[in-house]
Amino acid sequence: MVPGVKHQKSEDKVINSEIRLYERFLYDTANCMKNSGSPYGFLTMGSAMVFTAKAYISAGGISRRKATEDFYF
Repeated sequence: MVPGVKHQKSEDKVINSEIRLYERFLYDTANCMKNSGSPYGFLTMGSAMVFTAKAYISAGGISRRKATEDFYF
């Protein structure tokens, strides 16, 4: 793990736990790629967005045409 590289902590324990699992996935993936000799074996910190299904639908979801980046949301 890279010290100091984390998403914001949530006040909600369940959400915070899911964010930390996502971070662990990012770190583990980077380490596996590095250990396999891939030139892409480095940490890419992605965003973690959490919302209810109702909020997702209310916001219009993510367009199928532009679903490659979360900033389209």
